[in-house]
Amino acid sequence: MVTRLWKSSGAFRWAKQLNLPSGTFGIPRDIAVDGSNVYVTGFTQDGMMSNPRMRTVRYTTAGAIKWNRAYNATEGASANALALRPGGGVYVAGRGSRASPAVMDWS
Repeated sequence: MVTRLWKSSGAFRWAKQLNLPSGTFGIPRDIAVDGSNVYVTGFTQDGMMSNPRMRTVRYTTAGAIKWNRAYNATEGASANALALRPGGGVYVAGRGSRASPAVMDWS
């Protein structure tokens, strides 16, 4: 999963490639900014196309990773959208197959 930032002038500022195990790729699906943080969500999957994992990453606006969270349902999960919660935190929506109920606090 790659995230890039360009200034309003069009000048390139930074790019971050999420460090994943060899043979694993990431697909971003949504992005949100709250002024001091950048949130990117999507999924990561190994090259064998098995068991995708919902993944959400929080960066500073300078490009440093604050946290990187993954969620895996029994037969895989994928994030499609995110929304920022007033006062902090993030809601992530997606799909999972045969997932057990889970509560994830990614504040």
